[in-house]
Amino acid sequence: MAWVKGRFYLSTHRLRIRVSGGNDVAFAALVGRNSYTDGSVHTTADGGVVLHDTTPLAAGASRTYEVYAAPGSQPEGTFDPWAWISAHANDFTVEITNRTGSSTGARSNLTFSLKTAVSNTARREIVNRTAQFVRTKVWQKLDGEEHLICEFHHDFWLDASGDVQGIEWTAVMSQHWWVNDPFGVSQPRERQNYDATVRYGSTVVDSRTGLAHAYHCRWASLRPDNDPQHARKHWVNVSGAPMPTIRVQYSDAVWREMIRAGAAPPQGDSPIRAPVSRTYTPLGTNGHNSSIMSGGGYLGRGVWDEDSAKIISHSPGGSGRNPDGAWRAARVSAQGGLGFYGHLRDHRSGSVGKIIPAPFRQITGGTQSYAGLGATVLRSRNNSFSPFPPHPQWTWVDPHGGTGAFSGYDSAHATNYSTAIAFLEAEHYLADAALSSLDFNLWHFHFNEYVHDAQIYYQGTSYNPPPTRFGTLPSGIRNEDRALAWSLNFLGRQWILTDDRSIERPYVLNVIRNVENYLTTSANYVSPAHYNRGLLRMHRPYATGQWQVGMRIMTAYMAHLALRDHLPVNTRGMNGIQESAFLDARFIRQMLAQGLYFLGANLIGVSPSDDPTIVFSDNWYPGAFSFAIDNGLFTVNGMLQGLETLVDGLRVQFTTHDGYANPKPTPAPFQAGVDYWTVQTSGNTFRLASTPGGSPIGSTVVQSSNLPLILIAPPSYNRTQIGPNPPYFMPPSDHFLLIAHAAVQYARGMGHPDYDAAFCNAVDTFMAPYFTPTRDVFVNWVVDYTKLQES
Repeated sequence: MAWVKGRFYLSTHRLRIRVSGGNDVAFAALVGRNSYTDGSVHTTADGGVVLHDTTPLAAGASRTYEVYAAPGSQPEGTFDPWAWISAHANDFTVEITNRTGSSTGARSNLTFSLKTAVSNTARREIVNRTAQFVRTKVWQKLDGEEHLICEFHHDFWLDASGDVQGIEWTAVMSQHWWVNDPFGVSQPRERQNYDATVRYGSTVVDSRTGLAHAYHCRWASLRPDNDPQHARKHWVNVSGAPMPTIRVQYSDAVWREMIRAGAAPPQGDSPIRAPVSRTYTPLGTNGHNSSIMSGGGYLGRGVWDEDSAKIISHSPGGSGRNPDGAWRAARVSAQGGLGFYGHLRDHRSGSVGKIIPAPFRQITGGTQSYAGLGATVLRSRNNSFSPFPPHPQWTWVDPHGGTGAFSGYDSAHATNYSTAIAFLEAEHYLADAALSSLDFNLWHFHFNEYVHDAQIYYQGTSYNPPPTRFGTLPSGIRNEDRALAWSLNFLGRQWILTDDRSIERPYVLNVIRNVENYLTTSANYVSPAHYNRGLLRMHRPYATGQWQVGMRIMTAYMAHLALRDHLPVNTRGMNGIQESAFLDARFIRQMLAQGLYFLGANLIGVSPSDDPTIVFSDNWYPGAFSFAIDNGLFTVNGMLQGLETLVDGLRVQFTTHDGYANPKPTPAPFQAGVDYWTVQTSGNTFRLASTPGGSPIGSTVVQSSNLPLILIAPPSYNRTQIGPNPPYFMPPSDHFLLIAHAAVQYARGMGHPDYDAAFCNAVDTFMAPYFTPTRDVFVNWVVDYTKLQES
């Protein structure tokens, strides 16, 4: 759950739960907490809320509970899990057999044991403790094996007397060290192939064969049963307590509160529809694209994945997915965060198993100190840079055996698979996987690609930007326009999960503050004309991905809601994350003023220069396209992404770069930045004249590659060309229309001054044919802007 600032304070109140219209339940407690600066509770982090209701609930029945705060303190309890584990008759074990290494060959069998593991006091921790619920984490390394470890995650459910009634648990197998000798003995970092048998006592609860465990990947042992509880942690009935099988449905008021707290998105679907898996496969893709850089729709790309959004908004199942199925599918999808090859933990003494912190120039002058974490390190995939002092440099060496089920990560396709279910089901092991994804995004391309101790958010060489450098930033933040969206989403979603008591909390907060300062400093630089036009920065010199800007608006506003309490307000009355959304929304508003058909566009022309402070004098917003030329006859590629049809008399300009910012020559005799007009148009072909209606300009060039983008003024909007699923308005890969419409609703709900009711209503009218009961893809994705409003 989540609350707006000032709703209740754990220092003076405790959380209570009662049956609607009835009495309090036997026990209720706040397990995790992320607090605002005034001490009031923000979110339940990765611990959630627990309740114990002694009144039975029949199968298929429902019961409404009310959550409220009452004066008093929350008892912590005195249960000793370590003593209980040692005294308990049964052990929790994982047996690894038939093991081979991708570079070493046959390896010995291993048996991980919780009873043995808890004897090492340096490798166990009580994550959360209440009077009737205690969560622990224990990890074990075996002699002779330097890399494959087991993390035991246990939730103990107690009665009023403190006796264990049931245990929910999982074993997570992980390979996640930086070096070959994390404990002083060198062994190759490699893919390990093995079978695994997971037991409680003599009972086998999970058995997996043929696992290919690539380095920097993880997997969790979860319930394999084919039922709605599939992929949940295992349940042990200790004292007659069967596994709870209830499913939560949030009220509209709770959903609104969570939205305003920045913890959940205001839509009932994801902008990306992709194949959904309902069966958990350890170390598998679990419904995600195996090639992360591949195009089209894939889960994890929006604020939340599709099924998690359905859960929070209690929208209809759609596409054959019932509510139980949505929970199951979302739970399976979240496991992709474990199989992704981004898990990396510190091997240094005193901080073993924790995140490796990176330095930020704009927080404390380049030096950091975190209780429980090791010293800051500059991590790189090569050694071609000089690190700024006093930070040591670690150079990456790829492990043997590949990257598992996933491949091709880049910072424009950042992964965010585990955060929603980590929050909704309060799963610490998934929150730790989410932290790995953020950490990977902070260093994977660092210091040899886009964030080489970056200066401000700027692309171009015409003007000299301020010399300020920022140290570590999310690697996606300076890649394609969409990359800022993913980076800000990482920050907001991770903060929601970060408990006040987490040793990583100050580190995550410093990442957030460094990014905010980076964006504010960037906005300080832009000219008044650029600020009035909007769009803080674009990746391409001549065009931006309109849908990518729309995604930035959504994720930046959600990150702002989640983070604003911890961020400074700049001289323009906003924090940097909020201002980036403000400027993007301003650009979209002015672009749509030229014609609502831009809702379906892919690339939009931005500027005739590599410097974003130079703008078109007449606020021209053309479409940007690639093309081929054959003796003066032009063929536009992808013209249907934003243009309904070509007609004579359209204004045209040539750029000097292609869609990936690479310089390209203009075909003779045409010149870049000069106005031309279309003549002799037919379908997606045309010729060019130097004046409207003039004679075609001749050319002997025959070329279909190594060409720049061409800017074409869109024709007038033709309403008759909107059909139930027009491919030229909604390419099936990214649903540009949906993203643009949702971005408008976000800006309206957040009170953007440019988004007046008349304009927003016109957008709604334009989109109305799409939002029909027969089109589930659209109906379930409508954003209720009122849920974003402060009232």
